[in-house]
Amino acid sequence: MGAKLIYIHLFFYFEKNDYIFKDFVSYFEEIKNTSDGAKKTFAKLMQNALYGKFGMQRVRQTILPVTEIETCEEKGYPYVELFNPVYGQEFIEAAVPSKAPYIQPHIAAYVTSYARILLYRGLIKQLEKGDVAYCDTDSIACEAIFDDDMVDDREYGKWKLEGILEEGLFIQPKTYYEKYADEIKPEEIEKEISSFSRNVFNYPEKSKVKQYRLVKGSETMKFKGIPGAYIKKLNRGVYYDILEKLKSLQARQERGEMITKKESYYSIYKGELKRRKFATMLKMGSDDFDLKQEVNKGILLTNRQKRNMDYI
Repeated sequence: MGAKLIYIHLFFYFEKNDYIFKDFVSYFEEIKNTSDGAKKTFAKLMQNALYGKFGMQRVRQTILPVTEIETCEEKGYPYVELFNPVYGQEFIEAAVPSKAPYIQPHIAAYVTSYARILLYRGLIKQLEKGDVAYCDTDSIACEAIFDDDMVDDREYGKWKLEGILEEGLFIQPKTYYEKYADEIKPEEIEKEISSFSRNVFNYPEKSKVKQYRLVKGSETMKFKGIPGAYIKKLNRGVYYDILEKLKSLQARQERGEMITKKESYYSIYKGELKRRKFATMLKMGSDDFDLKQEVNKGILLTNRQKRNMDYI
């Protein structure tokens, strides 16, 4: 794909290999595809947890009694001594590595790598047919409809058509606004498709979509780092306001101007009074666990992103 391998630092080769979870995945895949409600959700969680447990962080912050200080020093575990004023007791917080045999990051890494390959292939395929506006771990927002042989609601490794967007504004990773013109669902007659024409994205030919039906659409708003309760208070105008500010900042950067942190900060909400987390107050040595502090949330628009965005 145009990449150049400069130097191999380390390489692991496994002489023996097998589809070690084929039966496990197939079993829960069958349940997921033939069930609804709690049973379907359970089957999905079982498969997700299988991957997640392998990729867990081995070293974790753990609260321990002070009697464990000697053990931590012997084994070289970093720790801090803390005091609980309520109980008048000392304790420590230490970075303790887990010996759990289920932590096997090479398996999680393999799954992630394979998924990225499928995502990349999808991106390349769609770029041949039109613009790609956004992608996430397992999704692509693009101009052209996917080929029929790439789409299946249930089959693993294939794509599911979530809907047709009338409007999509993608500001940063996991920060975007979408308005569904109409969601597309399987099995419907082609005359309903032809009655819809207000897409900003290319609509497929009638002959290609006669297996879909239209359902009244909705808005989706995502905002990384902002709690869900506050995202619900946002609206389309907030995202366009941010876009205009990003355009202005980009123009200034291109002119070589210096931009201060204050100028590039966009406030979402401020002045909220919230209780601090119990563990945070404990570490601070406070005995007033009902103490509230002012919480401000926003986005620093000049943060370096993984993807280069031309907002202008």
